[in-house]
Amino acid sequence: QGLLRTGSKVKISDSFKSLTKDGNEKIGWKYCTGHKKPTRAIPCDDSKALGAGDCFLGESVYGDGICHEELGFIQGRFVYMIHNGKKSRCPFRLYLVETSQDSQCV
Repeated sequence: QGLLRTGSKVKISDSFKSLTKDGNEKIGWKYCTGHKKPTRAIPCDDSKALGAGDCFLGESVYGDGICHEELGFIQGRFVYMIHNGKKSRCPFRLYLVETSQDSQCV
């Protein structure tokens, strides 16, 4: 199962795309505090430039049992994900970033 985002609504979907990378692409993880986001964050919409838009690929971070570590997408200050077949969200997040250049939190 995956997640489907329509505007600000999130729901479970059985239809989703898989992310792949070419052999020469470099990706990694970046933590930013508050409402900041990395300049080279990978957007949910592959037609947008790095760091552009309001939705980014990411991962939730375990925080004293508050969250489970799962892949999902970041919108606003939350990572939205599926955990044990149910929708979940977490405020502790890592952004998936392209790392051929340094990514700043802005």
